[in-house]
Amino acid sequence: MKRILALVFVFMVAFSVVASAETFPVQDDAGLLTNEQWQNLCDDVTSKIAKLDNKHGISVVTVDYLSGLSDDEIDKEAQYAFKKQNCGLGDDKSGVLLLVDASTNSVIVKIYKNGKANQLITDNKAVSIERKVCDRIAEGDAYGGIDRFVNESYNCLAEKNGSFAIWIAVGVAVALAVAVGGFVFVKRRK
Repeated sequence: MKRILALVFVFMVAFSVVASAETFPVQDDAGLLTNEQWQNLCDDVTSKIAKLDNKHGISVVTVDYLSGLSDDEIDKEAQYAFKKQNCGLGDDKSGVLLLVDASTNSVIVKIYKNGKANQLITDNKAVSIERKVCDRIAEGDAYGGIDRFVNESYNCLAEKNGSFAIWIAVGVAVALAVAVGGFVFVKRRK
């Protein structure tokens, strides 16, 4: 009986450790969001990742300790947060993460990309998104800035995912048009 109770206790402890290790796509350590905003963003990100066939991750982490760090140190923090959040999906761990610190007078925003997301979201596009997010957060709209990151990142990842299929469809349509046009042209000459 003692062995059974001991096994049940070990199982319960192990399960609670695994359950508490769950990560969410939005980690608001700095408290920039209300509970409702946080839940809306988590639901939105989870839905968008599913629409991407779980090929790319999208995560957000807000912190309050980046002020005073160098750009290289902020890059390392973003890379660490990406791994800690388990943001990357697929074999190449593709994904994009937004790291935000709005605890001081200035807002620090850093986008970290990995895997195929590096090609899908260009550096210029990432900088553009960072500026837009930073502006919204500086205006006091953390939710709007983070939501903008989620939507723009998703649009980049989704657009590039579907673009190959679109080009195939265009190619097939052109080939059919040429074939039909050639057939009509040959038919008229006779």
